[in-house]
Amino acid sequence: RVLGRQLKYSSCYWEPGVQSLDQAEARMLAITAERAQLADGMDILELGCGWGSFSLWMAKHYPASRIITVSNSGVT
Repeated sequence: RVLGRQLKYSSCYWEPGVQSLDQAEARMLAITAERAQLADGMDILELGCGWGSFSLWMAKHYPASRIITVSNSGVT
């Protein structure tokens, strides 16, 4: 109930026109990629990926990239 489809638990971006949690999550993931200057075909290393919301978003939007993720989150 407090997370959207992407299960992004760290932040969202509620810009004008965003009307749902899913949209706010997707926009924040896109902003993160823009700030990192990511492009399809890159080798990407994500350290501290948590539950993997950004990792999964990158895999969908950059299918030609090689994405390696590392998480220190334990499974309970």
